[in-house]
Order: sequence, then C-alpha cells, then structure tokens
Amino acid sequence: MNYFKLNDQNMKTINIESDLQTILPIDNIETIDNYQDLISIVRFQHSFSNSSSHINAVNTEDKKLMPADLIEVSTFIMILVEKGNAEISLDYKTYHITSDKMAFIIPNHLFRIYNMSSDFIAKVLTIDRSFFEEVMQEINSSFNYISFKRNPVVKLELNENADLQKVFLLLQEKIRSHTHFFYKELIRNITETLLLEFLNVLAKKKNDFIHTMFSRQEDLVDKFFKLLAKHAKEQHLLSFYADKLFITPKYLTVILKKLTGKTGSKWISDTLVFEAKKLIKSPSSNIQEVAYALNFNDQSAFRRFFKKSMGISPIIYRRSEYLG
Repeated sequence: MNYFKLNDQNMKTINIESDLQTILPIDNIETIDNYQDLISIVRFQHSFSNSSSHINAVNTEDKKLMPADLIEVSTFIMILVEKGNAEISLDYKTYHITSDKMAFIIPNHLFRIYNMSSDFIAKVLTIDRSFFEEVMQEINSSFNYISFKRNPVVKLELNENADLQKVFLLLQEKIRSHTHFFYKELIRNITETLLLEFLNVLAKKKNDFIHTMFSRQEDLVDKFFKLLAKHAKEQHLLSFYADKLFITPKYLTVILKKLTGKTGSKWISDTLVFEAKKLIKSPSSNIQEVAYALNFNDQSAFRRFFKKSMGISPIIYRRSEYLG
C-alpha cells in the first residue's frame, strides 16, 4: 500500500487513496489512479480561495515550519507542475517549483508543500519503494541516494517537460485499462519508460547538480552501494561490506538506516531477492542452479531465504509468473 507517515509521536500511517486530502493541500482532486497499491497518480488543482482554513494550506511568510508541519515520506514521489507555482520543504530546506521544474522526493525525506499560487495544478506520482527499486534494477540503473537527496528539484526544458507529461498521461490512461491482456507487463513497461525519460533528463543536467564534498557518512553509503552492486551475488553478510569500508557492521547499519531508511542487511536481502527473481523466471534455470549462482550452500538454504523474503517458495513464484 502506498502511504505517508506523519511525523508525530505515533508515526501514524495514512492511506493515500482515502486520506490524501489529510496530507496534501488539495482542494479539488480531479483524478486518482492506482495500480495494485504500487503506483498512484493524482492530478490536483489548488484553489486558494477555498483553502485559507485548510490544515495543510500553510503560509510560511510569517511562520517558521515546525517539525509537526512536516511529513516523513516512505514512497518515491515525482511532482510535475502543469501550471502555477509552489514551495516545498525537504528536511527544512525550501525549494521553489514551477511549470518548468520537477521535484523528485526519496523516502525518509521530511516533506511539505505550501505557499501555492491560486492557479497551481500538478500531477503527483507515488511509487512503492520496493517496486521502484526493482524497476530501476531491471533497467540496469544505479541509483545514487545521496545525489538525489541533495538535488531534489530539476529544471526542465520545454521538450523534456512535454515528454514527461506525455508518459504521465499514458501511464494514467493505461492504469485504467484493466481488461488489457498484458496489463501487468504494460504498466511495468510504461513505468520503466517514465523513469528512463527522467534519468535522461538527469544525465543531461548532471553538471548542474550540487557537487559539494560528501560527508564521511555519505561517502561510506555511496561506497557501500558500489560494493553491493559488485558483490551481492556472492557476499551475503554485512560484515564483508563493513570490513571493506573499515567500519563495524553496527555503524554501517546505523548510517544506512539514517540516510536511506533501510539497514545494510535489508539492502543485501532485497538485492539478492531481485537477482533470484530474475533467474527463477528463466525457463533454462532450475532451482538448484539458481541457488548455486547466488552462492547459497544448497537448495534448502536458498528456498528458506526466498520464502522468508517473498512469502512463497521459488517454485510457486515461478508458476505464478508463468500464469501471470
């Protein structure tokens, strides 16, 4: 389920579909489209005249944002402005977004949108974290958490904006095509297309990114991901990566949790599951070969790992993929 977590004592979980107006400053939701609780696309229009008393219509011209005003996000969020302008706060830093900019917000940001113009209209795409990471791995793209955390707003050229708007609309349209024989594959492919278009924009804007030196913790996280990409199949223990970084496993867990929202063990496990799913889908590989390719001692150890992670055995997963 896609959700945000309010930054309060109880870390209340909120359902995007039913409680969207509670967490975003929306006066008129035009459309909400959801795919299997993995992707949600919302188009909303802000009407300033109706929002003066709305709990989320925070005007900060004479007020400093407080922790209770911010929301900790747990999904990946893309905001594409169609018209007007607004401000977003990410970890207490303010960014101005307009129709020539796009905001990309990663999990564990403290987030708020406010000071919207009366004509503000935007599309908001939320992608489940696991689904996003899986799609990014499928298109063989490394994702630099630190770089994105420092550069959440990107300026768009007219053609870039037009291309992204087209793919947004296509994804929104096809999410509604429930009778499509290849519905699941269609949505995944369009999501890949959208992310590739976004990554293409980022590649062209790379020189515009903030390139200040990483802190020691940020540098360690960046090096961990590079090691993980290289060694995930054969090295399953956090201690291996900690040793390579000359730190303790406990410290590596602390900084990964702090900067990415996931522990090192979880990152290793999720990467292994992704690799396992790719191999299991191949008709030419049996389970024993998959276990061997991923450096498990035997089939039984691999089956236990996969079932613990996915909730089903490798064989049942393979059958479910074949049956769609």
